[in-house]
Amino acid sequence: MSNLLLEIFVLSKPYFDRQGLIVAHEDGEVIGFAHAGFGPNEARDDISTELGIICVLAARQHAERHEILLALLDRCEGYLRDRGAKRIRVGGSFPYSPFYLGLCGGSDLPGVLSTDTETDQLLRNQGFRESNRCLVFERSLHRFRPPVDRRVLQHRRNYRLVPQVNPQNAAWWEACVYGPTDRIRFKLEPKGGGESLGQITFWDMGPLSTRPNAGGMGMIDFWIDESVQRQGLGLFLASESLKHLENSGIYRVETQTMVDKPGAIELLRKLDFVETHSGIFYTKGDEEED
Repeated sequence: MSNLLLEIFVLSKPYFDRQGLIVAHEDGEVIGFAHAGFGPNEARDDISTELGIICVLAARQHAERHEILLALLDRCEGYLRDRGAKRIRVGGSFPYSPFYLGLCGGSDLPGVLSTDTETDQLLRNQGFRESNRCLVFERSLHRFRPPVDRRVLQHRRNYRLVPQVNPQNAAWWEACVYGPTDRIRFKLEPKGGGESLGQITFWDMGPLSTRPNAGGMGMIDFWIDESVQRQGLGLFLASESLKHLENSGIYRVETQTMVDKPGAIELLRKLDFVETHSGIFYTKGDEEED
């Protein structure tokens, strides 16, 4: 992580508070750090101090690593509670992602990796409960071919995709999180005219990728209007968008979805996305659906 990327995706955020960035050190050397912040209010035009988010909790290998992590977690909770947090999340994908988008790799923040049993046990012992899980998927676009589906062929006659480069942000919070990234959005519109019936957005992960020759796009903000769902339009929109990206020289797409969204998982598998790993989100405090 370069100083420039840290500045762009963390320190320059308008809601960044240095008191929430907590560092553990020994003899002048950093041995761990944690970062706490807040999520958006309902209108997404400001932060809500009722919802605290612990974005990072990390420590180096150390004889007292467990105690270091506990102390960092305790400091984060204290920072958030002192400022009014009634509920605290550990890890969070959009919109619960005030910092670090892309700096950990992937299209969104995956929470605590399901393979990280140490952090999982530590959080559960401190009263956090698992609130949800996400699955992370990847798809190579090399020689991409849309799936053979009769409905997709029919939709090509009736609908079109309208690309928008760096589209206008829907709200202040979206501008804060995704503002520094390059994006392209595809809107689904009837050829005969009318309102948009769906959209899908991709952001350029290339500048942030730590993998060699791994420049790709993150797939986000995918929806189809309720009035036309279950007609294969989601498959049409996604497959045509991926084909457009492949023709533009993009050769890899990543995305993630929650385990409680079977429709999204089924769609990704129809498009031959491969599950690469999974993450866990945790909550403590007032009960509220995530």
